[in-house]
Amino acid sequence: MPEPSNYKLIGAVIEASVANDWYSAVREWEIVDMEEDERCEQGCVCGHEHLRYLFTLRNRLNGNELYPIGNICIKKFERDDLDSELRARMQAIKLAQTANALGTGGQVELKGGSFTRDLINYMRDEGAFPDNKYNYWDGDNDGRFLLDMFNKRGDLTERQGKKVYAVIRNAVYPWLRGVWRDTHNGQAPRF
Repeated sequence: MPEPSNYKLIGAVIEASVANDWYSAVREWEIVDMEEDERCEQGCVCGHEHLRYLFTLRNRLNGNELYPIGNICIKKFERDDLDSELRARMQAIKLAQTANALGTGGQVELKGGSFTRDLINYMRDEGAFPDNKYNYWDGDNDGRFLLDMFNKRGDLTERQGKKVYAVIRNAVYPWLRGVWRDTHNGQAPRF
């Protein structure tokens, strides 16, 4: 027998959807925002209390929103695209936390466990890599470069290492500052 919270989630999703059944209704939703509540004072639409990560889902057919909804409930939608975005958003927050913990004197390493292919692709999709003269006015070149270097089996050359450093400092960190501010109610990060 399903947990009562599952019934609450199903009811909230169907009530705010165009479709009248769970399997059709879950196809209508997308993640539009995420914030972190370090005090864990909010509860999910399903009734679970003490959420740390608060997501907002928007129905792309009627504009309705569900907030706050927890990452566990988003997984219950059983959609690969939402699961992938959820993982990437959570990885972005963890990367920002790692960078913030290192402070201004350190830098997150590309192959140090903080980056994943999903995260790099998510950053590309979110426009984390601005166009500039170093990437020939195509920011996606930097995203592809980081992905290539992440996938590289051997050590990076000195030149590749310098470029990775520059892309992380000049593209990833500024993007992470925006993610950090958005999820921490405008508080400035230290990295």
